[in-house]
This record gives sequence, structure tokens and C-alpha cells, in this order.
Amino acid sequence: MGTMILKRKFRVSPAAIALMPSFIIVFIFVYVFIAYTIRISLSKNWMPAKQDFTMPQPWYSNYRSLINAGRFQADILNTIIFTVLFLMISIIAGLLLAIAVSNMNRSRKFFRNLIQFLVCL
Repeated sequence: MGTMILKRKFRVSPAAIALMPSFIIVFIFVYVFIAYTIRISLSKNWMPAKQDFTMPQPWYSNYRSLINAGRFQADILNTIIFTVLFLMISIIAGLLLAIAVSNMNRSRKFFRNLIQFLVCL
């Protein structure tokens, strides 16, 4: 028996053709702009009117000056505080909602009033 070479035709499905524009748009508006932002963050281009894309020496000097800035440290601290508070509030609210749903006989009036209130808005 001779070896049989299987040739598979390359077909593009209609779903792939339909999704291709969204993939291209996501690629451009996410990944290309991320790469551009990284490039600008590593360059001396810190003023919009100054088009200087040369890299400072050492290449991480922009980040070193950013980390040493008091405003940046305050912003990072605020971000950490708000993230922790948001997570705590979300977890507690989810737990209370789960407890209320599990005790549906007791909380039926509350949910009925809440839904009627939301519908009236």
C-alpha cells in the first residue's frame, strides 16, 4: 500500500468572516494602543507638543521619577484603599443577599416591595 496524502481544503467559516471585523477593531484599539502607550512611557515624550521618542538613559528613569513623586504615592494608596473597601462592601452585600434569598419565606415581602419600587421608577 502506498502512503496516502490527505489534502484538507482550508475553508473559512461564515462565523469567522463575521467576527473578523470585531477582532481587528479589538486588536487595534486594545493591543496597538497598549504598545503605543508603553513606547511613550519609555520615551522622553512627556509633553504633547514635544515629539521626542528617544529613550532616556537608563530606560527606566521615567518610572523611577514617577515612583518617587509624592502625588503618585498618594494615588497608589488611594487606589489600594478604595479597592479594599469596594471588595469588602461587595462581599458583605453579596453575603447578605444570599442569606436573604436562602430565607425566602421571611424576606418575600421585602423583595416584593423592592421589585415594585424598582418597577415604579
